[in-house]
Amino acid sequence: MADASDPLVWPRERSEPAGEFRHFRVRRDWNRSPDDGAVRDFYVLEMPDWVQVIALTPAGRFVMVEQFRPGSRTVTTEFPAGLVEEGETAEECAARELEEETGHRGDRVEVIGEVLPNAALQNNRLFIVLINDCRPTGARDEDPGELIRPLEADPGEIDAMIADGRFRDAYGIVAWDFYRRWNRG
Repeated sequence: MADASDPLVWPRERSEPAGEFRHFRVRRDWNRSPDDGAVRDFYVLEMPDWVQVIALTPAGRFVMVEQFRPGSRTVTTEFPAGLVEEGETAEECAARELEEETGHRGDRVEVIGEVLPNAALQNNRLFIVLINDCRPTGARDEDPGELIRPLEADPGEIDAMIADGRFRDAYGIVAWDFYRRWNRG
């Protein structure tokens, strides 16, 4: 949360709901400019926190998924991911999503990064969660509307998929960058 004494902060004058949808709500805020005092309206997407799961097998391969995404009308290659449910930690969500999407379970679940997906429009956080020693010992349980194909890739394959455009999911690429930086330490 911003420090109200910071001269860049626009004080919120009022706020009201502007729409409610399956995975997000829209809020309309009226904020006062600290520069000229004018009140301007802004729309905010209120969304649950998300996770991107970096799932590493004992053989050093990464568990990934392919699925159709209606927004881009493409089949995408991604890391397992999902919305953090009410009362759930990022680690719990990551373990649940990994198993639901791929049937893999692992141990040593650790948050290795946290970012704001789109601070201009959204109020949520994206957690990058590493799960080690992942094996296909669980049960897949896709959500309605999902059709997922699990796959495994080594680091060189992931880099090649990014380079040639097969892996273009922005949150996944951010997660990969966090993993690479974390793994150097």
